[in-house]
Amino acid sequence: DASATLAESMHFLNAGLHQIADSDALDAAAHFGVTAYNARFLLVARALGSPLITEDVKLMRAAPQFTQSLVEALAAGAGK
Repeated sequence: DASATLAESMHFLNAGLHQIADSDALDAAAHFGVTAYNARFLLVARALGSPLITEDVKLMRAAPQFTQSLVEALAAGAGK
């Protein structure tokens, strides 16, 4: 049944989603000096306790504690 398959799929997909309130995104955007769009990614990275892998230099400068370049991430992974 298509409805059951859709419901099961939505449950599976939503399980990994992180909801960021608009007000939290706007607060983080103001704090870091980035767009609310980018602030959402920073907040999810913080919630996951994992760096945001990005090559966006402005974002890395604004929030170095929550970001990591792809080169750094690959180098860290190679050492494991």
